[in-house]
Amino acid sequence: MQQYAGEPKGVEAPARSAGGAAFAVWLKEGARFAVTLYGSSSCPPTVDTFEVTGGNEVKLTRAKVTQKACTADYAPFTSVFATPSAIRIGSPVKITVASADGTGDPTKMVLPPYGHD
Repeated sequence: MQQYAGEPKGVEAPARSAGGAAFAVWLKEGARFAVTLYGSSSCPPTVDTFEVTGGNEVKLTRAKVTQKACTADYAPFTSVFATPSAIRIGSPVKITVASADGTGDPTKMVLPPYGHD
């Protein structure tokens, strides 16, 4: 897994992300995919765990924020994953992002089939 500040490199963010909505995109012809979350730039929304939970479903768990004070800005932060062999890139992939402590509603998104916008 690779993580960095900003949106996925070499990919145009979908229009729906303009207001800070989380999104996922395919990279490297489906060999990788990226998930972009928005949050404080000083306490970025990093991913701690990744698991395939069945079919074409993936669960990500955010890392616990250890800083006591975070800036009140809203910036993108991207996590890039190798596509597991259990994932069929020609079908939609359901992605759920849970908080580190399991509280609150998870962020849910669908990664469209590779090659379909």
